[in-house]
Amino acid sequence: METSTFSFKKSFKFASSEYVHWITNPKLIILSMLIVFIYEFDIRPLVDAAALMNVKLSILEPFVTIGSSGVIMMILPIMYLVIMAGYPRSQAGDWFYVIRLGRINWGVGQILFGVMTIITYVTFIALCTMVPVLWRADYSVQWSDVAKKYTLMFPDKIGDFTSGLLPKNLYNQMPLGKAVIHTYLFFMLYLLLLLLVMLVFSLEGHRAAGFITACVIVAAGTALCSVKSPAMWVFPMAQSVVWLHFTEFFRKRIVELYESYMYFGVINAVLITLILQRMSKHRYLDVEV
Repeated sequence: METSTFSFKKSFKFASSEYVHWITNPKLIILSMLIVFIYEFDIRPLVDAAALMNVKLSILEPFVTIGSSGVIMMILPIMYLVIMAGYPRSQAGDWFYVIRLGRINWGVGQILFGVMTIITYVTFIALCTMVPVLWRADYSVQWSDVAKKYTLMFPDKIGDFTSGLLPKNLYNQMPLGKAVIHTYLFFMLYLLLLLLVMLVFSLEGHRAAGFITACVIVAAGTALCSVKSPAMWVFPMAQSVVWLHFTEFFRKRIVELYESYMYFGVINAVLITLILQRMSKHRYLDVEV
């Protein structure tokens, strides 16, 4: 007989079991290649700039840098979708397990599992951006001279790749600590939205379509951000990049940060509601096996 009452304990136990299976999956080794790319593309130019100026980076700046890069902010979600491509995991006998666990417990467990993977993924990326500068970094939560004075010391480098790694829209508008917090939270909310889209489609038996839809959301958002189209705010990409919310010099916000939190809150809440309704009202699941 199917369990009809919701139990957070059962949902969390199921989520933990799924997480253990995920974290021990050998395909996560591809993250090592991602970290190498991030270092060469974004972090190494910052390190070289600090050496050229004979100053220290803040240990937190590399993470803010990747959260401000259009290329990296396209690659990171896509890589996450790749390692979550089988979500929700299914195998023979799953339906009987769902009946025993309870459909709502299973649905909540899948969402909790997704949140666990997102926290792990974003935290891992953040820590990996800090490791290369551990022994040559400033541990204060302040913008370094690399952010504030690079183009002042080297006017001929205005507009080059390194000068754009830490945008004026960011360091002129908020302290480094706040930039880190907003970058961290927005990125997790972005990934959660994509994961919930995949789960909604998968529950209707269209897992491949869910993966493709999530990838299209990332690609379309990246393309619109690259040309600064007003339509970019329809997509989660722009909402998750902190510096896009500001002008370069004046304390005028193009979009308020709280509006972006509301954007993610409303959309994610709607998706979660759809998932739970799907789990509670349908007698049979159409999850692909």
